[in-house]
Amino acid sequence: MMTQGARRAIALLLSPLLVLPSGSALILPTKTKQCRATAVVEVVLAQYRENISWTHDYATPGVCFTIYSKGDQPPVGSFPLPNVGRESHSFLHHIVHNYDTLAPWTVFSQAVRPSWGFFSGDSQSGHLSDNVDFWDYLQPYPNRKDSYFVFS
Repeated sequence: MMTQGARRAIALLLSPLLVLPSGSALILPTKTKQCRATAVVEVVLAQYRENISWTHDYATPGVCFTIYSKGDQPPVGSFPLPNVGRESHSFLHHIVHNYDTLAPWTVFSQAVRPSWGFFSGDSQSGHLSDNVDFWDYLQPYPNRKDSYFVFS
């Protein structure tokens, strides 16, 4: 029998943008702990060289960003990781190291600015489908459902 945690870990490997509901966080740096203490939604980004300035557009009360960087020059405040395993490694790292304290609503995404469409090999490919905005992922429990997943 597969545990709920194992099902969630496998599910996140299916898409570059996935929302995962759950429970709350381990011992983290003070800034992250403060953010987590008030956040209902945590956005976990897998970053390499993408410009993450777009995150400020979504910085609202109750939304916290955690950035795992595999780039040569990690952004200030990010958590450096070895450059292995693509974004799924970053997401799984977050789940494993924070399993007992995941935010009530966790969004996993690549660090490119969210935008419409997928264009293979294009660094501006934002993975959003028609009629979907990144804000949609930041709304916990839409229509009383425990997840939000759009295939793109």
